[in-house]
Amino acid sequence: MRNLSNRSKIKAAILLIPNIILLVLFISPMSARIINHGNVFGAAFCFGIILMWILYPLYKKRKILLITHRIIITIIALGLIWAIYLSINMILVWRNTPPPNPDDDYTVIVLGCHVQNGVPSTMLTSRLKTAQDFLYENEAVMCVTTGGYGIGQPVSEAETSKNWLVRNEICESRIFLEDESTSTLENLVYADFIIHDEELPENIVIVSDGFHLWRAKMIAEELRFDKVYVIPAPTTPAHLLPTYWVREMLAITHYIVLG
Repeated sequence: MRNLSNRSKIKAAILLIPNIILLVLFISPMSARIINHGNVFGAAFCFGIILMWILYPLYKKRKILLITHRIIITIIALGLIWAIYLSINMILVWRNTPPPNPDDDYTVIVLGCHVQNGVPSTMLTSRLKTAQDFLYENEAVMCVTTGGYGIGQPVSEAETSKNWLVRNEICESRIFLEDESTSTLENLVYADFIIHDEELPENIVIVSDGFHLWRAKMIAEELRFDKVYVIPAPTTPAHLLPTYWVREMLAITHYIVLG
């Protein structure tokens, strides 16, 4: 164990304690079989930071290792700047909610999420509750629920969402199904087809988790919708937010770089 001065101990605590907390938050969903790019990348990043700190005494003994260490630190710093930029934009888009007492008509699009045998996940339920509140307040607004069939699932995400809304006093005639999509892009593209085929209002309100809305809005703006608004739903359970936030940052980066 290295001998550390008080100042070094403080620096180590500032560096390592947040990393350890994040590492636990990224690993904990794996116990519930929630494994995706977000928590795998996040856990690997946090573990790498801890490992670099542990191995730092070895770097100081060899110049080439020290140079490599500094290059890696520079790359990490640039990555963090990019992550901050993405996060700011992911948050700022939440302000783009529909105006109260709007003059225009809207179509709500509820983005799909995992279901199990016709039962919505906690995350999808949060989205549906958020959509339900808006539909209650705006009785003329139509709704498109989205999402296809998961592996081995007999009921689509879209139908599960529709059934939930109908059980919670949203008129069935206001809800249209898009049950073929498997991604956010397809959610919006296929919803676009339905909106035009059914002659629904082309001003849309996208309902999804807050982390999801910036990319969804960018995709929607490339389609032929007139106006695009968003309503963020709270992510539940909250300890999953770091996992999905990082996954979404990777998805946005992919979208911006490759389209």
